[in-house]
Amino acid sequence: MSRKIVELLCSLIIIHINVISAVDHVHFSPEILLRNERLLARFVDCLVDEGPCLGPIAKFKKEIPKMMETQCARCQEQIKVLSAKVMQHIREHKPEKWKKIQEIYDPDHKHQEKLDGLLDDYQ
Repeated sequence: MSRKIVELLCSLIIIHINVISAVDHVHFSPEILLRNERLLARFVDCLVDEGPCLGPIAKFKKEIPKMMETQCARCQEQIKVLSAKVMQHIREHKPEKWKKIQEIYDPDHKHQEKLDGLLDDYQ
């Protein structure tokens, strides 16, 4: 293989990795998620193990236990705002799903009071 072809392939691989990384870390607007009932249902179903989890939602789901324990102390501000708005919406408009989320991620209610405070801070 010529050197130029190898350089071109390496460049394409680097570009591909950067594009995937950029797309994976896009911060979604909570308003878009909350206005689209189908997207919200998929998101919630993923969180409560009633549906598939793909891409950023799967990564978000893996972080929930740590976020609950620390009340999102190490989260970026954008993540706090997104998480709080979405969880607040679920708590108010889908209480049965909110209860399932609590049962899964905080079954002993150790973090309930602090989590409620965090959600109230970002209303």
